Amino acid sequence: NVLKPHLFREALPRVFGTAAVKRTAAAIVIPDYAVRMAILDFEDFPSGDDERTALLRFRLRKSVPFRIEEAQLAYSVQVEEPKRIEVLAVAIARPILDEYEAIFSGAGYRVGLVTPSAIAALRLCAKSDPGLTLVAKAAGSTLSVLLLDQARVRLVRCLDLTAGEEEERRREDQMVLPLLQQTLAYAEDQLGQPVRRLMLCGFGPETERLGNRAQKEF
Repeated sequence: NVLKPHLFREALPRVFGTAAVKRTAAAIVIPDYAVRMAILDFEDFPSGDDERTALLRFRLRKSVPFRIEEAQLAYSVQVEEPKRIEVLAVAIARPILDEYEAIFSGAGYRVGLVTPSAIAALRLCAKSDPGLTLVAKAAGSTLSVLLLDQARVRLVRCLDLTAGEEEERRREDQMVLPLLQQTLAYAEDQLGQPVRRLMLCGFGPETERLGNRAQKEF
């Protein structure tokens, strides 16, 4: 996953200085494509953490491209009602997590929080106003799409839109807009409410043009 870890290690002193960092805590924000995120519904959710983790591993087993038994798992209960518990779960293959952590632990840091970029950005995106917010966050060739109902995540997807530099505009017009349209349709068909806001992140100078296209078409 980290193809050139030496570049990260060389960058650390430039970012944090050369002062002693022994036992200094570090939080790492990693790319969304490094993890798998899912929203799961349960009629009953155990009270013990070990039992909860085992149940989540069972539900995620067929939907992740790695051995779920060896994965690092985290979760957050979003809705807790009689006969209905909604959980946002995040899983990452342990070797992939080790690659990111080793960059910092090898430099003397004590790694604490590790979180995917989309989750780290939630507080910047969540609105207290009623209605759904669609967040489209681009990072290189990766597009993360989230539906937020205030602070609650209703949908999360991470897609690879690999394209050459000369194809960037075509990618946004012919790939991003249809994906946004699919998400808008999902919101109305499956969640029973329309999207009220669109938030774009990571599209650089194309942000305004893409936003205007979405405003016009949707």
